[in-house]
Amino acid sequence: MIYTDSCLSKCECEIEKEFGIKIIKRIDSTLWNINDAMRIITIPEVSLAVINQLDEISIMEISLLNFMCKPILVTTRLISEYPVISRTVDFIDSSCNLLLSDNNFIRWFRSWRI
Repeated sequence: MIYTDSCLSKCECEIEKEFGIKIIKRIDSTLWNINDAMRIITIPEVSLAVINQLDEISIMEISLLNFMCKPILVTTRLISEYPVISRTVDFIDSSCNLLLSDNNFIRWFRSWRI
């Protein structure tokens, strides 16, 4: 499974078709709470987290994911403005943004899994 804060339906379908991996998206920010986040983040099948937008919730999620030793890919260039946070993530690649229909995620993921 891949956890992400957000993802285009087209990208989600392409990833599921290519790898047979389910995408779990963050619940709506108005409903988001720490208990639900921990429940999702601690699922053993979550093999990667992809953060496409940096906000207060994603910063909290990055902290939790890092604590749980889950690999984290951040796709927003905004991460460079937060050096402490950027040092806690495993990968930074803006070409893999799942909010863009033309992204490099499938190629990146294929090479990462090898």
